[in-house]
Amino acid sequence: MQKLDIAIIKSSFENLEKLNNRIYFEAERKGYHNLTTENFDGVQNSIYIFNGLKNKQFIQTILEGYEYLNESNIYFGKVEKLEKYEAKEYTGKPIRIRVSIDNGEVYDVPLEASNHLQIIL
Repeated sequence: MQKLDIAIIKSSFENLEKLNNRIYFEAERKGYHNLTTENFDGVQNSIYIFNGLKNKQFIQTILEGYEYLNESNIYFGKVEKLEKYEAKEYTGKPIRIRVSIDNGEVYDVPLEASNHLQIIL
């Protein structure tokens, strides 16, 4: 598996889309996927997965500044495992990717993320 970095942001800040755009344009990488969702309490979760991130320290600095200013929770780490699976509950698309990261958490992204990351599963 390629070396993949991941950042998870949990924030109630309504302008998370501005950060998403900045990360997209500032990250020097081979591949990139972002998925932002919102729960019932108004907390947004944004997942960034990077393939071949070259300016990792700079991206971490941007995220840390955002965390301080907006009282968000941010985690930056490594992807340990990616695997395709068939969703049993309705998620809009039957085949998804399960993303296991180095802190033990597991996330789920659409199969199209493999194209964005330029990887083959």
